[in-house]
Amino acid sequence: MAQSEAGVPASPGETTGRAAGGLDERQYRLLLRIHENGMRAMLGVTHHPDWRTKPHVTSYFDCVIGARVARMAYDRYPDAPEPVRQFLRLHHLHEICHCTMERNPVPAHIADRISEFILRILKEHGLVSYLAVAQLTAERSAFGLALFGQFADDPHTTTKGAIDEFYHTTTPLLLLAYLAPTEAELEQALRDQEEFLKLVKVDPKGLYAPTVEKYCTEAGRDAHNV
Repeated sequence: MAQSEAGVPASPGETTGRAAGGLDERQYRLLLRIHENGMRAMLGVTHHPDWRTKPHVTSYFDCVIGARVARMAYDRYPDAPEPVRQFLRLHHLHEICHCTMERNPVPAHIADRISEFILRILKEHGLVSYLAVAQLTAERSAFGLALFGQFADDPHTTTKGAIDEFYHTTTPLLLLAYLAPTEAELEQALRDQEEFLKLVKVDPKGLYAPTVEKYCTEAGRDAHNV
């Protein structure tokens, strides 16, 4: 192990320029942007003027997007590292579970379009883009609707559905760090995220970012609904 001048073992990355997880500074910054795009997607769904009356996530979405796409992702990467395989398998099983909540879910055109978009990303751009778009953007949009909308027919407003969705929208960050993707893969994932945000009509400009700002000094609840 490398030693500092004081004889104390150097921290990981101190002499290599790489973080403990194997990401260099540029890769970390790109991954952070992917993470932040997901937060924007989560909030952005509530910025449509008619978001409470537009089609929201139901079991139909989990059937045609989640279960269908998750199975294809699992089948497409039989040689992926075991932690990735485990996630893809669990994701598929969770989506099948959510898909069964309603026996006759009403179809939604936007769900079909999202499914087709994610399938194209999976086939053309690979696993890194898939995790960034399907889980860290699309699933976070669904999680945002569940959290802020609380629609009675949304599978993710159940206890199991909410915990599953939290798992789907957080674990891929660990998996991306574990995979240590190249800058080119991360840059492609960012472009794919931005294309998805356009598809669901989310404008990332002006949305909430995790910073200390004026809202923290305002009393009462209303000022904090940004």
